[in-house]
Amino acid sequence: MKKMHVILFLVILTLASFVTAGDITRSFSSSSIKMNEILDVRLTVTLSPDESFYVIEEHVPSGWIITNPGGGVVANQRVITWVVFQNPVSTTYTYTVQAPPTVGFYDFRGNYTINNSLVRVTGGSSTVETQFQITTTATSGGSSGGGGGGGGSSSVYPQCIDKKDNDQDGLIDYPNDPGCLTSQDNSEELIEICNEKWVCDEWGVCEGGVQVRECTDMNDCGTTRDQLPLEQECEGGRLLISSLEWTKDENVRRNMPYFALVLFVLLAFIIIEEILRRRRRKLIRIKHKDIYEFIKKAESNIKDEKAAGDYYNQARDLFSNHKNHCSEKEKAFIQRELLDLYNRIRRKKESFLEE
Repeated sequence: MKKMHVILFLVILTLASFVTAGDITRSFSSSSIKMNEILDVRLTVTLSPDESFYVIEEHVPSGWIITNPGGGVVANQRVITWVVFQNPVSTTYTYTVQAPPTVGFYDFRGNYTINNSLVRVTGGSSTVETQFQITTTATSGGSSGGGGGGGGSSSVYPQCIDKKDNDQDGLIDYPNDPGCLTSQDNSEELIEICNEKWVCDEWGVCEGGVQVRECTDMNDCGTTRDQLPLEQECEGGRLLISSLEWTKDENVRRNMPYFALVLFVLLAFIIIEEILRRRRRKLIRIKHKDIYEFIKKAESNIKDEKAAGDYYNQARDLFSNHKNHCSEKEKAFIQRELLDLYNRIRRKKESFLEE
């Protein structure tokens, strides 16, 4: 019976999350662009009048460069976050990204939450194709009673990404076809490589400042790509190569104090930077201690969903009132802390529902 109550509660909660009229969708300025070109990505936010805040998290594919975050906060070079806590309205965010120098299909991902509803996946478009353009010219031709031909251009993919079995071996594209070393290779043909295996005699006597020896490729590849040296300089029975190796080791030993000094300076810089970061954080918390009192209370009552939520809402409202007295860095810092607290409360709520 208890299990049925839990299941009914989950169903009601899920349906409630879909009742909200709020919605966020994604669209692109183009679904197919050339390599290294700039793409505009639009997130359209549609809200109903009773909705008080929302959080958007957008994930850009690996290899793409964010050139303009469109008012959001960038993290890890691939994630853009928008957090609106006060008087939200329907709007559109536009951020720009630069395509990678490789062809293929790339998926944009994102999720959002409105008014503490369950996290939902951003709708609309999600896939963009990057391609390169090769211009080909058709030759004119004709027959009796026939006409001529024309020219044109077409998009051509490398064989290792064109979704065809070009070498008829039953394997298609990179990384499935062993003939493709990368996705940009334009041939699926597997080239057999002969691995050279060189065996050499002992070095001869030092004559005229040179020592020679004979080497044989046991695999008889007919190439000299990995052939070992056949001669080397020498002086008075002592190899110049050995002398050079000794000189190199001696230089390393002489420069060791300089290496240690550079390492010490680098370590000191890291320590000082961490001390300054902690001090800045402490000063921000002192300046806005009222907000952090509620954050601290929410963290200490994280197991009590209602109490933690109330303290979180009070901290959020207080931040909205203090926002005009904060610098941009302080705003971004406090927003991150509030977002982190919100995510922890949400995860705690979800784990409770799973139990």
